[in-house]
Amino acid sequence: ADLQRRVLRIIATGVGAHPDYFEKMLVDGPTLSRAIHYPAMESAPEAPHVWAAEHADINLITALPRATAAGLQVKLKDTGEWVDAVAPEGGAIINTGLMLEVVTNGVIEPGIHRVVAEPGQSGDRYSVVQFCHPTPWTVLSPLVSTVTEATPQLFSPISAADALDLRPAVVRARADEIELVPGVLPELRGPQALLGVPGQALHVAVAARPHRGRGVGVAGGG
Repeated sequence: ADLQRRVLRIIATGVGAHPDYFEKMLVDGPTLSRAIHYPAMESAPEAPHVWAAEHADINLITALPRATAAGLQVKLKDTGEWVDAVAPEGGAIINTGLMLEVVTNGVIEPGIHRVVAEPGQSGDRYSVVQFCHPTPWTVLSPLVSTVTEATPQLFSPISAADALDLRPAVVRARADEIELVPGVLPELRGPQALLGVPGQALHVAVAARPHRGRGVGVAGGG
């Protein structure tokens, strides 16, 4: 939780807010940790060997410190290419979520990622993932500093609790349209870049705006 607070302070400063902007919404907020077991692909030999399909996490940010085997990939913005994401020694990968996209008015977009096994890869995979959520009563609304004539407000205010209930309808948001597509699970798409943070042993994954569908943080993979 301390690592995620440090990262959010950097993000807050970067989008023109006070460094402590996220602090109050994290007090008593659910930081959810999961130890995830991905069974060996020998038990499901059909291609394409997908442990977790491409998706974006619903929460603010997710920390992925370590895994026992390769498999986590992020999607590049410009080419749609998937690249391996590996935590640096003694560090962690930080993945950005849909709630953070709302707060930053799309300046920081969700990291699209998946977990796949290479052909012929054997053995189980274990990873530890920590999801950082705001308190359920937090109202998520674009920061004033991110709303300009060039970047008009993309998102209406919504409580963090209600944001978890968006699954029945996929929201496709653009500056000039909002489309609701009931019951459709979209193809999540967009870029990812791994950005080194000076002085910090971590990487930040940032991706392009996907079509929006409900995802609960605890259901994510990494």
